[in-house]
Order: sequence, then structure tokens, then C-alpha cells
Amino acid sequence: FGTEDTHHNLHTLRWGPDGRLWMNQSIYTRSEVETPHGVVRLRSGGIMRFEPATQKLEVIFKGWVNAWGHQFDDYGQSFVTDGAGGGGINWGLPSAMYQTYARARRILPSVSPGGYPKFASIEIIRSEHFPADWQGRVITCDFRANRVTSFSVTEQGAGYLTKQEADVCRTSNNTFRPIDVKLGPDGALYIADWSNPIINHGEVDFRDPRRDREHGRIWRVSVKDKAGVKKPALVNASVPTLLHELLSPNHFNSSQATRVLVEKGAATVAPELKTWTATLKDEKQLLAALWIHQALNVAAPELLNQLLEAKDGRIRAAAVRALGHSAAMPAKPVLLADANGTVSTFLADGGASLSESDAVARLGKLVADPHPRVRVEAIRALAKFPSAKSAALVLSAVDDIGTDKFLDYAVWLSINDLAPQFLAMLESGAWVPDSLAKQRQLEFAMRALDPAIAASSVAKILASKTLTKDGAGPWIELIGAAGGPPEINRLWEQTVTNGFDDKAAPRALNALASAARLRGLKPAGDASRGVRMLADAAVPTRVAMVDLLGAWKNPGAAFAEMVKFAGDEKTPAEVRTALFAAFRELGAIPPVLGALQPLAAKTSPAPIRRAAAITLASLQPAKFAGLALDELADTKTEADALDLWRSVLGTKGAAKQFADKVASKPNLPPHAASAGLRATREGGLPDAALVAALTKISNITALSPDKLTPQKLRELGDFAVKNGDPARGELVYRRAELGCVLCHSIGGVGGKVGPDMTSLGASAPVDYLVESVLLPNAKIKEGFHS
Repeated sequence: FGTEDTHHNLHTLRWGPDGRLWMNQSIYTRSEVETPHGVVRLRSGGIMRFEPATQKLEVIFKGWVNAWGHQFDDYGQSFVTDGAGGGGINWGLPSAMYQTYARARRILPSVSPGGYPKFASIEIIRSEHFPADWQGRVITCDFRANRVTSFSVTEQGAGYLTKQEADVCRTSNNTFRPIDVKLGPDGALYIADWSNPIINHGEVDFRDPRRDREHGRIWRVSVKDKAGVKKPALVNASVPTLLHELLSPNHFNSSQATRVLVEKGAATVAPELKTWTATLKDEKQLLAALWIHQALNVAAPELLNQLLEAKDGRIRAAAVRALGHSAAMPAKPVLLADANGTVSTFLADGGASLSESDAVARLGKLVADPHPRVRVEAIRALAKFPSAKSAALVLSAVDDIGTDKFLDYAVWLSINDLAPQFLAMLESGAWVPDSLAKQRQLEFAMRALDPAIAASSVAKILASKTLTKDGAGPWIELIGAAGGPPEINRLWEQTVTNGFDDKAAPRALNALASAARLRGLKPAGDASRGVRMLADAAVPTRVAMVDLLGAWKNPGAAFAEMVKFAGDEKTPAEVRTALFAAFRELGAIPPVLGALQPLAAKTSPAPIRRAAAITLASLQPAKFAGLALDELADTKTEADALDLWRSVLGTKGAAKQFADKVASKPNLPPHAASAGLRATREGGLPDAALVAALTKISNITALSPDKLTPQKLRELGDFAVKNGDPARGELVYRRAELGCVLCHSIGGVGGKVGPDMTSLGASAPVDYLVESVLLPNAKIKEGFHS
């Protein structure tokens, strides 16, 4: 397995409890791998699983930037870290898509609430050398902040929730750059330290003389005054000894024993394996036995059936995953050779030999299991057995989702996998949404599926379906999400003929707007048929109708009514706001510009005048920027001025047009100019002329970039370190008028526009920080140029 990519390649190789090799790929790599079973492609970040005996390669997880860490817990669940993402700890759900996956219609978030630094590598403490309260603790490296930290993991619904705990170690020495952690044979924790005061990725020049190109360290963390565990002698150990080590509380022993057993081969191990398995009573021990059967490709249907009925839900979930993995294995026997070249025949089904119908029947019961993770595993396993029965069983879990985001995502994934089978049984009448429960299932499925796939089925279903006045059922939203032109026409016709009540009408209009914006569909005929709703409908319906007219881009005869209500003081504020938003969506066309100019006149009521002026300035800043500046001159607070500036500077090229107008507007209040500086800098690439003009009016003294020499930056940095007060610095950072927290976060609290600054102080030299504050465009962090 190889690639010619010289930027990023495979970050992590790890043998799983199933005996397969798991490989983490960076987002920067494109893999197209030829295997005996066909070409496997992963053109993004993700994790693949390789089965050496059969040469089968699968993509299991898709996403992340640099998945630098992957580890399994005691029940075979995957946990992953991203060395360039801020999600903390991720839980691996088979076939799930995560942050950055380009083709994802929906991603699975991490199990660490909030924002976190970049974490390299991951280990889970399972060692007799560590205290009891450390067992199961997740360890990872924050290489930017010179620390190794830990997380506790608790169950939350079908998934997990992590909480950051005490650091394993931390130092103020900025050369400590931990990038990998592993448990050693003595039970201690080993840390690979890159050992460099400078880190890469554009933060500091590659030619910076402070880069350390020679040193590196490996640290050992152990319990004080406690001897390490005895290192196991595994290479030449007997098969019974190796099997016994699978039950060791020390993860190093069990994982390495698995590798040695797999290398010995099924022909050597299988005879002893059956005898050893018969002696086991504990469910967790039996799970280890199932995994080694799976690793050796030796069928164990009785053992699998036993664990599918285990008392511990975590064990049942692991057994269900083994059953699901078996579906992807070859159905026929294969020839396997042991380390000595002896060839034997085994059923390559990963430890299971249930027929497809038996497997689906068993999974059907597990979809309703009391433990939510068992349900998730059963739902995902059903996708490996494509049939109408599997699709119906997956949808039967919809009513049990509740607020469980992991269960919801699993059902979404599986019904997309089973889309052909589901739509076929729906169109044939084999599955009829004849109850409220099935109607909810249908709505879930149609929202989950790609509209291009679901449209024809929606048409066939609705052909004989009446849309009731109260909009009962999922039919309105289904038309918006997946209906074709006939269905869109039908929904519009019933809406404009007063066919829906006050609660259903906004739903219908919103569905039509969604179809217009997302799929480019609108009903035939003139939009003026909806004029009635602008005048005498309930406020929510009026707002929805206005939004629809904006989405259609061509309101026709309804435009005159829109202008009339926009200029009427009696129009409800929420309707007026929707009207001016619709004008902006219609664009800088002559009818809009001509209609809004009278509304922006000084004689208009203040709310109408301001809304018209802002809309005109945002549509055509070269001509109407002066109107917005007049409104800015009348603002009383910086907050009011900031809202106005943000409204008008969103248009491409607006800042340049405003620069000329501001220079000739000396009566602009300082607070309005200060607000303008904030707004123009929020875009990331502020217009220099506008900044200069606003700076002059706001009475702010600008520091000339020419004077910020490297020596001056160092002097300012030294002064800050010597005299700075972190408590006062935090107060400055949190000032509302500065807006730092709008773009940046610390520990996940704050905005997401700029980088999280949790570990920034430990990752960058002080002079670089000074330069970043005073000359923010000098060096821009990759991924944040926008």
C-alpha cells in the first residue's frame, strides 16, 4: 500500500481487536487502491480497514483533516483525534462522515462539546500499573500547548460524552511538543516528543533560525514508587499462553497477543481455540474469543449467538458489529496459509455464519433493544443486508430516536444506504404509510434521501393523496423537499385558493420557498395570485409569502403590493423586515431601485427610511452609499452603527465604494467611524482606503507598519512579558466594543470565524503574537484567509 503524495500520507497504523489493520488518511491524500475485490477510493480524510488474509480493504470512517489518533476501547468502539481540527475526541460510527468530508450531506459531530486545540494521537489507559481511577481514561497530546491531557468518557444515549480532566503533564518549556502516546510493555505511558520551539503550517517562517532540526525525546510516565508490570514474552509463547493473554487487563499484552496469534495462522490456532473458548464464562472474556475468531476468519456461530443475547449492552453492541462486518466478507470458503505455509480451508465470515435471512431477523429484534448503542449497531448492520425488509426495520426505529443525535444519524445513514430497496417497496405498495407512525417514518426517509432520488416516488405517492386543510401528515414538507413540478403546482394552487388554515399555510409557503432556493423549482403562472395573502392573512403567513416572493426572484404584479406595504407605517415590523430582505434578494434591478428611492427620502418615517437606505446601499453602494452614511450620522450608539455597517459592507466591493464617501463626510460621529473599523476588519481583508478614512474620523492613532521592524516587535514582546497583566488582558479581550469574541474562542467559548486561541500562547513566539495583533495580514493561518 503506497502513495506518491509527499505532503501528507497515512498518519496512524493500528491493529484492531478484529485482527484487521486500520489506517488513518489525511485530507491532503487521494487513495485509489487496487485490491482483488476491486478498486477502493478515498479522496478525503478518513480511516480504512484492511484484512490481510483476504486482501479486502474498506473505508470505515470519512472525514477529518489529519486523523492523528485512533484507538479502540474494551468493547471495540473507535475513538479518533484530529491533529488539525478542533473537535476534541470523536466517536467512530461505521460509514459516518465527519468534519471536512467534501461529499457529506450531513456530518456527525464529535463527542467533546465545545472547541478544543489540535490533538495528536490517542491512547486509552488499560494497565495494571496505573491506579483504578485512571482505567479507561483517554490520553491525547496538545502539542501546541506543551502538554499531554486526559479525558473521561461517559455514555450519552447511543454515543458518548467526554469531559476534559487533569493534564498528565504540562510545561512552560516551549520545546516540549508531544505528538504520540502509547502504553508500553511495562504498563507505563510513553510519549514521543518532537522537541521543537517552532511548529510548522505557516505560523513562523520556515527559515526561522529557532527551528530545532536535530533533537527529539521519548518520555516515560509511570506511577511513582511503583514497579512496572512484567513484560510478556509473546513471540515464542505457546498458543494456550497467547490465548490467555487475550484476557489480560493490560492492553499491550492483549493487543500484541492478538497479532502473534494471527501471524501463527488459523491452522495452528484453531484446534486450541475451540478448547479454550469452551472454558470461558465471563461475557467480556467471550467477546475476546469472538474477536480472535474474527481475526482468524474462523466461524463461531454459536458464540456469536450467545453474545447477541449478552446481559451487558456494550457486549451485545460489539457482537452486532461483528455480525455486520461479516456481511462484507466473502461468502465462500477461502484458502488460508499459516506462518509455515500450511494451507487450510476456513469460512471467511469474520466469526459468523448466519444466513442473510437469519441475520436480518436477528437484527430486527435488536433494533428494539433496550440499549441505544445496540440499536445503532443493528441499524447500521442492516444496511449490509440490502432488502426491503432491512429498510422497513431501519425506519421502525424512527419513533425511538427522541433527542438521541447518534441514533438519528444512524437511521439517516442506513436509509440512505437502503434507498433503492426502500423506494422500490414504497412504489410497489409493499410498504404503505397507513398510520401516524409510518407517516413519520416516511417523512424522515424523504427528508433524509437526496431529492433527486426521491422525487419520482413522491409523485407516485401523492397522486392519490389529498392534502387536508390542516396540513396533517408529512405531505407538505415532502413536496418541498422532493416534489417535482406537478406537485409544486398542486401545493401552490391549494395555498392561493385558501385551501390551508393559518397554521398550515406558512408551512406550505416555506416548503415552496425551500424548493425554489434549493432545487430551482417554482410553480407555473403569475405570483400575483398570492397578493391576497400580503393584505389579509395572519402575520406568519404574510411573512412567509414575502419570503417566497423573494425566493422566486420575479414577483410580477405582486411587486407593486410589496412596495405599498413596505412604505406603510401600519405594516407589522416583522413583515416590513421580510419585505426589505426580499428586495435585497431580488437584486439591483431597476424596479427595485426605483421603488426604494422615494422610501429612502427624508420625508419618510424613520424606520422605513433607514431600511430603504440600507437596502439601496447594499444593492448599489457606488450610487447610494451616501444614504447609509446619512443614517449612520443619526445613530446614537456604536452598537446601532455596527449593525448598519454590517448590513451594507456584505456586498462585494462595497468597502471600496464607501471609502470615497467617508473621506468627504467629516460630520460622521467618531462612534460610527469606530463601528465601521470593526465591521470592515471582520471581513478579514479590510479595504485600506476605508480603514484610513475611518481611522482619521474615529481619532484613533494608527501605528505605521514601517516602524514595526523585527527589533521593534521583539522589544514590544519583551515589554509585554515583563509588564503585562493577564487578568487585565482578558478584560480587554472581552470588551464588547472590540468584538474579539465574535471571531475567536478560548476553550470553545466564542466565535468560529478565526482560530481557537486556547493554546496559542504556548505554540507561538511572543514577537509573532505582537505582529499578529498589530499587523494581522502579515501572516495568515492556513484555512482562515477568508
